[in-house]
Amino acid sequence: MYHIYQTEGLVVGRAQRGEQDVVVSILTKDPSLGLVRARATSAATVASRLRYALEPLTEGRYAFVRGKHQWRLVGAAAFRWSAPAVVRSGNDAAIAAFLQFLREVIPSEGAIPEGVVSVVEQLVAEAARCPQLSLARVRERTAAVLHLLGYLPAASAGDQASLLRGLWAAGVSHTLYCWYAGTVPAIQQRRARRACPEAALSHSGA
Repeated sequence: MYHIYQTEGLVVGRAQRGEQDVVVSILTKDPSLGLVRARATSAATVASRLRYALEPLTEGRYAFVRGKHQWRLVGAAAFRWSAPAVVRSGNDAAIAAFLQFLREVIPSEGAIPEGVVSVVEQLVAEAARCPQLSLARVRERTAAVLHLLGYLPAASAGDQASLLRGLWAAGVSHTLYCWYAGTVPAIQQRRARRACPEAALSHSGA
C-alpha cells in the first residue's frame, strides 16, 4: 500500500503534460518534503476536481504518493488563490520571476530551512495588497531565500553585487539573472512573461 503524504503548500509552477495531465511544483510547509514536483493525472480536464487547486499562487492542502519515478498528486483542496489580487496590483511580472527563481534554486524532494516558506508567503501577501511592488523589495526577499539556502552570508540585499553573486552561485538561468540585474530589455521582459507558465496569473477574472 502506498503511503499518502499530506501537507499544506503553495503552487509555484504548473506545466501541461499531454492533453490531460499537469505537473505542478508545490512549495510545501513540510520541511522534510520541501519543493515537490508532482504529476496530476487528468487534472487539465473540465471534470477534474483538482484543477482549481493547481493554479500558480494557490495555497491549499495537498496529498501525494511517491511513484516509481515521480510524485503523484492524489488530492487537493484550495484555501486561497492570490493571483487575481497580484495581477490587479501590477505585480504579476515580478512574482512570476520570483516563482521561477524558487523553482530554479530550491532542490526538489529535499529538506529546506523552515524560514523559506515564511519569506515566500510574506512576499506573495505584499504583492497581493501593494500596488507596484518595488524591485528592491523583491531583491530583498530573494536575498533572504538565498541566505537561508546557504548561497549568501547575509540576508541583506542592500549590496546588489552580493545578491548577483549569490544568484550566480545558485546557478540561475541567464534570463533570470539579467532580470534581477535590471538589464533585461522591456520587449524581452514581455516575451518572457508570455512564455512563462505563470502567465496563468493573468486569469484575473476569477
